[in-house]
Amino acid sequence: MEYDKPQTPKHALRVAAAIMGTLVLGAIGSGIWERVGSPLLSITTRLIIDAIDSFTRSYKDSIYREASFGFSEGAATVLYQALLMVLPFTYLFLLLKHTWLRERLPPKETSKTRQFMRSSRGFYVISFLTLLVFVQVFVASTRARFVRAVILYANSTIQRIAPYIDDKIEKQLWAQYRSIRNAKDYYAFYDSLQAHLKQFGIPDYGGKPL
Repeated sequence: MEYDKPQTPKHALRVAAAIMGTLVLGAIGSGIWERVGSPLLSITTRLIIDAIDSFTRSYKDSIYREASFGFSEGAATVLYQALLMVLPFTYLFLLLKHTWLRERLPPKETSKTRQFMRSSRGFYVISFLTLLVFVQVFVASTRARFVRAVILYANSTIQRIAPYIDDKIEKQLWAQYRSIRNAKDYYAFYDSLQAHLKQFGIPDYGGKPL
């Protein structure tokens, strides 16, 4: 009985071609993202924030106020608090689902809530709530992205200006940044940075404020 010889060279060529194709597609994708995706995401972020601000009239203020505090452990604190809240409810759920307790409780008929959740109306309600959750998560991630961008811009710009100014002016810039409480304060701080950048001929690598 004859066996087909493994075509090792052809297999190796296919693997090499696949790797090269992946690298080429990755390079193309990176270039497309840099030229198209990133600017489009920035424009979308600004449109979303402007739309929300038109309703709340304080959304931008909250963004710049949070950015003025710099990087903090706020997100980690929230996650830790959420974990602390989840733990007791997890053990309570285990107790309620324990076989010993369920055997001693009277049998329950199908509740109206369960019937509703299994109905078409329940499906539509859950779908609507799911959409709201997705929108909320997207808005929260967009807000966090812009806050981080403001913090990085303020810190890097002051540090780039620092060699050309004396310590007093640098401290004044930091104090002005830390004193931001609304969008108007940030616009004034941004104008101060722009004035120093133009005075010393330093290129501006940041984007315009909202």
